Amino acid sequence: MEGYGDSVRRFRASLFLSEEEQKSAQESIADNARLSFEYLLFIVLSAVVATLGLITNSAPVIIGAMVLAPLMSPVLGISLGVVRGDLSLLGRGLKTLFLGLLIGFAIASIAAWLIPEFLITDEIKGRTHPTLYDLFIGMAAGAGGAMGQARRSVAGVLPGAAIAVSLMPPLCVTGISFALMLGAAESLEGSAFAMFYGSALLWIANLAAINLAAISIFVLLGFRQIRHDEEIKHFRRRVTLSAFLVILLVFPLVAFLQNTIQRSREERVARNILTSFAHDALDEDAQLVSFRLGSFDPREGVRYVICTISSPALPERIDAIDLRKQLEQELGPIELRMTVNPVNVYREKYREGSISERPKRRPKTEDEQ
Repeated sequence: MEGYGDSVRRFRASLFLSEEEQKSAQESIADNARLSFEYLLFIVLSAVVATLGLITNSAPVIIGAMVLAPLMSPVLGISLGVVRGDLSLLGRGLKTLFLGLLIGFAIASIAAWLIPEFLITDEIKGRTHPTLYDLFIGMAAGAGGAMGQARRSVAGVLPGAAIAVSLMPPLCVTGISFALMLGAAESLEGSAFAMFYGSALLWIANLAAINLAAISIFVLLGFRQIRHDEEIKHFRRRVTLSAFLVILLVFPLVAFLQNTIQRSREERVARNILTSFAHDALDEDAQLVSFRLGSFDPREGVRYVICTISSPALPERIDAIDLRKQLEQELGPIELRMTVNPVNVYREKYREGSISERPKRRPKTEDEQ
């Protein structure tokens, strides 16, 4: 056991940065956490790019916004300020971060008002249902970002960490949702608050996870320099506050995760029932083209199942009633909206000589011409 303990101590000592390396890293992090024209410019650019990428449903554009966004820099400044007990750095990081968040939120909100024919895209929807996995992603990205800022040899991980943590896109979704709540799109008022809550929870969870992970990495690298008991108390209080915020966020994220798992199960069940109906009740060549399972509407007391089927044979009304009852056994009260597109199916078997032989077309009559 003594040998094992010595190995652990040697390994930890090997992670410590020298005083010169710590000073250089602290100066770099403090400089990046400072409010500057460049910081504000990149906040504006990343917010514009992220908002347009969300509205146009373009994943590459959104990834570009993640790389442009400098929001991780003030977060790392806050974390280092906690570890070093540097209240000046801590306050500077908080001010820079708050202003960046406010600008990103405002740009997305204004864009949602100005852009006509506004639609909710899949990229927007994908950032309104955070789960516990996002918290772990944020912690891993925060650890990578802190290590990249502290050790120049691994500075290349910073763009990857910025992409993984994804702060700007969910912030812009929060701004878009806020505009929807104020009436930017009347037909979406019912779901606007849920979008606002989910997206806000996502970027807040990411911020908390980055902060706690970065604090742990900075401590591991030897940045913590405590000389008396009073500093120990202040350090523990700040770390406890960061850890408590992360723990507090676990509960809604777990609830979102449970809802996501439940919805995936329901969608799988609905897809299987609709596919079986198309093949068994209609025709073996019938296909389920698309379907959508709506959320429960407390005002109507039902949820909607909307599907489109292509089939050579059309269903009778009794078939639709039976399908609705079958879905209700698994999903509860529903309203079924089914569209069946008639199609023609042709089958021609291969015959010997069929490749070289081509049937002649019947000549058109004068009337047909």
